[in-house]
Amino acid sequence: MRPGPRAARQAALLLSLAALSPCGAFAQDSGEVTTPSSDTEDKPSAEEVRENVVSAGEDPLQKWHAETQTDEIDERVGRPLKVLLYGSARLDYTIANSTGKLGDAGSRFGAFGEWAPSNRLLLFARAEAGLDLIEGFSDLSKSGSKKSEDDDSKVFDRLLYGGIETRRFLLVFGKNWSTYYQVSGFTDEFDSTGGDASGTYNAGTDGGPTGTGRADLALQAHISLKGLAERIGAQSLHLNLQAQDGRPIPGFDDAKYGVSIGTSGIIRFSKNVELGLAYNFAEIQLADRPALAAAGINGNAHAALLGVRWIDNDWYLATTVARLVNHEATDGLNYFDGWGWEVYARRQITTRFSIVGGWNWLKPDADEIQANDYRQRYGVIGARYALSRENGLERYAYVEWRIDDSREENGDKVGNSIVLGLRMDL
Repeated sequence: MRPGPRAARQAALLLSLAALSPCGAFAQDSGEVTTPSSDTEDKPSAEEVRENVVSAGEDPLQKWHAETQTDEIDERVGRPLKVLLYGSARLDYTIANSTGKLGDAGSRFGAFGEWAPSNRLLLFARAEAGLDLIEGFSDLSKSGSKKSEDDDSKVFDRLLYGGIETRRFLLVFGKNWSTYYQVSGFTDEFDSTGGDASGTYNAGTDGGPTGTGRADLALQAHISLKGLAERIGAQSLHLNLQAQDGRPIPGFDDAKYGVSIGTSGIIRFSKNVELGLAYNFAEIQLADRPALAAAGINGNAHAALLGVRWIDNDWYLATTVARLVNHEATDGLNYFDGWGWEVYARRQITTRFSIVGGWNWLKPDADEIQANDYRQRYGVIGARYALSRENGLERYAYVEWRIDDSREENGDKVGNSIVLGLRMDL
């Protein structure tokens, strides 16, 4: 797996960017730097780690909602219109099949606005676009970097929504991370891969049509059941609801899902442990659709998920188990029923350095012969080094080695790969 001279120069360029200090070209001029200046200082608390997990995650609405829920009443009264411009530059260098390639790893930019007409109500909206900083999208299987359409465009819509928030619930409409992802995101934490076994990014999409990833034109409600949580002795309890209608079935231009419903619930038992349940249903009309049956679809699409995660100041451990029916598809777009299992672990060694590991495992049921030899089965080990963390912005370099025993539908092996990457939130 030795790259050529040009590939080696590209890797050297990426590593030189990673070596830039927080005071270099990527730094901001204002804000307090929250990353300790020395690895000998105390590690963050479990609550700070939890906040960092939300901050570094793919769903920006989850982070914003958590922040607004901590505001005092007086801070909300008369709040003026606030608009935030943001971006994240993400590059990686992948070595696979004895070749190396510098590519984009899910870069994006966007704008977010909020306005509080009273101390009881917040209005908000977000528009976020993905963009390729290098040249096209060479790997659409990466976590958080999938496009909603399989084309060669270098800029595409990732998120586009608006909504309202009160003290008891949040209501949002548009293209947004799904209610299903509130749980499947427990294990979607690798920088270079992941999310393949949970049903999040099904059938080669971003999960938008079915509603399990970045759901298309979805109406969502996020409700905090604080009183019920207190009565059962839990720290928090959140219920999420979602509805869609008429989205295209991946791989079939003339067929659409009917009503799609998603729901999830997350209960936090203590400062360390959370349990999540998620379910997504998409109606499929098979009448006069022989092509759907030929592709292995024999009924409505179902995705059910159980997730657990444990967080403290040294560890992040999470696992999800999914049952998927008429939801997942092979690389040849043959649909199948199957089980998926994901595990993600991160160990904080110092305040800046951590190691990661885990696996994705997805296998069709034994009687799903149309899937042929298709399977997702790989492990990942890697490391992450924080360059800085400022105002919730993540800036770090990472390396991940994917040890792959996956097979395509025709039986071809996917093969191992090594990824060097850089994330710089701006």
